[in-house]
Amino acid sequence: MPSPTPSSKPSPIPTPTPSPKPSPTPTPTPTPEPTPTPTPQPTPTPTPQPTRKPSPVPTASPRPTGPIDPLSTEKLPNPKQYVEKRGAWPAESSLPLVYKADLQRWKGRPYDDNALTGFTVVLDPGHGGKSSGAVHGGKREKDSNLAISLLAADYLRALGADVILTRTVDEWTSLYRRVGISGLLTLDRAGGFFPGESWIEDLRADYNKMIEVNLDNVDSRLGNIGYRGLAQGIGVNELWRRHLDLQHQINDVIWISVHSNGSTDTTKHGLTLFFNTAASTLRTENKFLSEKPICEVWPVNPAYNLYNEAERHRLCDNLYTAIVDAVPELAVPAGGRYIYHGNYAFTREINLTAVLIEIGFLSNPADRAIITDPQQQKTIAEAMVRGIYNYITR
Repeated sequence: MPSPTPSSKPSPIPTPTPSPKPSPTPTPTPTPEPTPTPTPQPTPTPTPQPTRKPSPVPTASPRPTGPIDPLSTEKLPNPKQYVEKRGAWPAESSLPLVYKADLQRWKGRPYDDNALTGFTVVLDPGHGGKSSGAVHGGKREKDSNLAISLLAADYLRALGADVILTRTVDEWTSLYRRVGISGLLTLDRAGGFFPGESWIEDLRADYNKMIEVNLDNVDSRLGNIGYRGLAQGIGVNELWRRHLDLQHQINDVIWISVHSNGSTDTTKHGLTLFFNTAASTLRTENKFLSEKPICEVWPVNPAYNLYNEAERHRLCDNLYTAIVDAVPELAVPAGGRYIYHGNYAFTREINLTAVLIEIGFLSNPADRAIITDPQQQKTIAEAMVRGIYNYITR
């Protein structure tokens, strides 16, 4: 996929396919998607306790002299003060532990129709509709993303998994519509442990609006203004921290965003995977405070520090190993990296075990022949599912 337009929470270098917060042109009316159906909930661990208040930290950066227009296309005055004083949330949850599936129930299961029963996999085919992704040799990334995801969904269901697809046809699906889908799934799983809590309903309303508006753009120079909700800006406020902390507890769901890469260098090839870490997110956020317009970075909030980086890395390892075993031509060059840390909307605003996979480079003729061949797509999808199975059962 070609380099995306950076959003308020920017893309990394090197640039993977998806834009963390793209600025699309006016959106067409999307085909409505059903609200995700949750998996049966496991017996929760402890009885819910009252929600703790977050440790005292700054909730936003100090304001410069004069008002800030959140829709301004100018840059922040004196961005260094925001970098120095924005603060960070502690690397601990603001919520009591209310949800924890017993992952041992899946360990050692044979590869059969009961292997993944009770586990949920979200497959997120990148791009769609007006967003084609990478286009090379007459092939569009959005098409192969969807084809491989649909095949993988069928293979996962054959193993008993519950599968959610963020799109099933060629339609526009914004980054923050996808975030909204993940949020509703989370509330279906764990929101009931906080009865009568107004913040749960505040989050639900925000997720629903993200899904309804289905447009990410915040820069008036680029078209209609969309909606990023509580995820707008740099860092996270107290309520969005709760969103991320609650998702952190959901350990029987994984999220895989399916893409293929693109580059002006046609020699680049191979399968790569991406996810956010706290350090990579902080680094790129601070960089973009001085580079991007106010509409992309405002408000400025404390940094978030509770991503489950170890599980994300383990999922990446399992996916890479399984797919490259099945299709050795997709291995990265000897000595090359296949896992990258950066700042991607999917794995920044979705705090499940979430990763982004780039199945080779459409810009590379050899990779493109594999990615777009129907039989090879089946092989890739089967191998992806084998990697998911290995991650869950070993």
